[in-house]
Amino acid sequence: MEKEPNQSIEQQEVGDNGPVEVESFEEGLDISTKDVKELLTKQEQVLISVSGKTGSGKSEFTRQLGESLEGDNMEATLISSDDFYVNPENVEEKRLDIEKLQDTITRLQKGEVIGKYRPSKVIVVEGVQVIDNEVLGQKPDQNIYVEADFNRRMGRKLLRDKESGYRSIKEQLGLLAKLSVDNPDRIREFEDTPDVSDVDLLVHNSYEAPGSAGLYVEGNKLIFSVEGGEREELEVSDEQIKAMAEFGVETRHPVSEQSPKELEINSPEKEGFIESETLEEFSNGFELLGIENWQPPNVSIKFIEPEKTIGLSYTEVKEDEINIIYDKRFITENEDDDNSLLSQLKQTDFPGVQQVFKHELAHVTMWSVTGQERQPAIRLLDEGWASLIEHASVKDINSVEELIEKAKQDVLEGLGDDEENYNKCLDFNDPPSQYKDENLNAAEYTTGRAVLLWIRENYGGNESMIELLKNSSEANKRNDKHKQDEFNEQFPKETIVNLTKKEKKAEKIQWEQEQFKKAILEVTKLSDISEVELEFRKWLDK
Repeated sequence: MEKEPNQSIEQQEVGDNGPVEVESFEEGLDISTKDVKELLTKQEQVLISVSGKTGSGKSEFTRQLGESLEGDNMEATLISSDDFYVNPENVEEKRLDIEKLQDTITRLQKGEVIGKYRPSKVIVVEGVQVIDNEVLGQKPDQNIYVEADFNRRMGRKLLRDKESGYRSIKEQLGLLAKLSVDNPDRIREFEDTPDVSDVDLLVHNSYEAPGSAGLYVEGNKLIFSVEGGEREELEVSDEQIKAMAEFGVETRHPVSEQSPKELEINSPEKEGFIESETLEEFSNGFELLGIENWQPPNVSIKFIEPEKTIGLSYTEVKEDEINIIYDKRFITENEDDDNSLLSQLKQTDFPGVQQVFKHELAHVTMWSVTGQERQPAIRLLDEGWASLIEHASVKDINSVEELIEKAKQDVLEGLGDDEENYNKCLDFNDPPSQYKDENLNAAEYTTGRAVLLWIRENYGGNESMIELLKNSSEANKRNDKHKQDEFNEQFPKETIVNLTKKEKKAEKIQWEQEQFKKAILEVTKLSDISEVELEFRKWLDK
């Protein structure tokens, strides 16, 4: 059942009509938080259950719900049913101590302190079995169910079982492939969906956390991979591939067999706004650099009234679409008019709408090159990459050598014209970040482009350059509905909950900087960041 805007759970006709369904954590958190706030005007306490299949993301949703409630001045006690298992280390024998769980909830509601749990007005219980009211011993005020696809859940399960020492990843891949053919009912048990008719809120989880584990078939191999980390693969038969596909295991074509698809640009308000020559030049930029297997996403061109834009152009990334947004004056004004936007821009260093398009498209095309969907690099490199593709596609650049000389010249000239901002970009201990409130103008574009070309020329070509981009992540995925903090798993839940927005921003900046420094030291094999800076400046002066 679709929710109406700003409608609380109580206002939905929950029950006979089924749960309220939402497509993101953000929507679910908003509805749940508002509903709790309303409930607390009528009663002293609220009990919430958050359930879902193994690996669905229910623990992450619970953590974020705790943050959301506390951000709205509602203290919450978060209980994991994992704390109430008997023989938790033995996968075959572990069982939930329902009596102990119920006793803990009841005593917390009476105001008692139970071990690490403190009483509060809102109690959130999370676990696979808490969808059943008999497990809780009472009917919760909110019954939330988190759902995710098979690949994400199975990937998380394999990782957890490995970390618990139950089975290695390789052993589990072999078991999954074997069971899919010999005993598919065992897998169906993992897939069985409980009756959700009494659930109040059904949250579809399409969010991929940093370090997310994924499962897919590529060629004749079943592959398990952790974003930016571990990878295991197992050869499987055609019969096993077919059987696993029935459970939803994704099948991909090997990257080596892919070729760039034709760019598809949808511009309904102004057909031909992006010229066919621009698209050809964009492709030529990758060819000049020798980067193969890039896959541009489908994008739409949209135009917005000036007062509603956040700049002359920018990229808007949604769950199912990517839009490149332009100021509407680009198509409504006559450029021959001296007062038009285009006439005014001709007096500045604005590169033109075609070059801007290349820059914006390069940002989102990078995801196919690094293999990390919707994951930007730290701002210095993300802007540097877009600038690199933009410049590689310029007509009068005919070789990588010319591209390198141009990048060096631009940085050196920038140091003369805008020394403060360029020196900020050249401080690799404190590189530009999305979360810093500073405007570095062209300095970050130019310096980032030069850094990538320096790595490419001196430390292993495109492979090393792409590895640097891949391992220098920004702290957030680039998606308007799923902006989840990549660094959360490195900090205890209670620490994150208690951080202010300013402190969280500082943690993100520090996390990004550490990722960047670690990545560039790994690629260059230099001893420390000061040596990296020194070698880069030497290269600029050659």
